[in-house]
Amino acid sequence: SRISFMNKGSNKFWTVAATSAVADSNSRFNIFNSSTFDLLTVTGTGKVGLSHTNPRQRLEVNGNITLTNDAQNIRVNNIRVFAVTGTSNLFAGENAGINNTSGSNNTFAGDSSGFTNTTGTSNVAIGNNSLKNNLGGNWNVAVGSSALESNTSGYSNSGLGIGVLSKNTSGFRNTASGGGGLQANTTGFENTAAGYYA
Repeated sequence: SRISFMNKGSNKFWTVAATSAVADSNSRFNIFNSSTFDLLTVTGTGKVGLSHTNPRQRLEVNGNITLTNDAQNIRVNNIRVFAVTGTSNLFAGENAGINNTSGSNNTFAGDSSGFTNTTGTSNVAIGNNSLKNNLGGNWNVAVGSSALESNTSGYSNSGLGIGVLSKNTSGFRNTASGGGGLQANTTGFENTAAGYYA
C-alpha cells in the first residue's frame, strides 16, 4: 500500500508506503522523497534505517549525526560513555571527565579517568581511574590503570604503567615508567624512575 503526495508543477513527490510480508524482517514501512529518496525505513522486526533501506541494527544511519541535547553526551543503558563537553575535550568511558567545567584540550579514556577534573587543561589519561582526582593540574600524561590517580594540582608529570605516580598530589615534572613507578611520591618534583616499583 502507498500514498503519494505530488506537486504537479515540479513533479516532486513524497510517498508513504507499507509492505507486509510473511517474514517480519521483509516487512517495511517507508517514507520516500523524490529528491532525497528513502528517508525512513522501519522493518517488521523494529529496526529503523535513516537513509538506509535495509537496517541491520535497531538504528542504522547512512550519514552524519549531530547531537545537540544532553550536554553532548552519548549514553548506553542511560550511562554516559562518550562526551565532547567543553572546549576541545574528548571523554570516553563511564564517568570520564564528568565533572569538567572549564578545563580544555583534555583526553580522558577509561572508567572514571579525569573524574574530578574541573579546570585542568591539556591532560591525557588512559586507563580506569587515571588522573581521577585531578582538579587543576595541567600538561599531565597518565597511561595505565590508576596512573596519577591522586594528582590534584601537579603538572607536567608523565606516567606509563599501572599505578605509576598514583599517590602524587602536587609533585611536578616527574616521569615514571613501569608498574608502580614513583608510587610513593606525593609532592616531590623532577624525579625520573624506570622499572617495576622503581
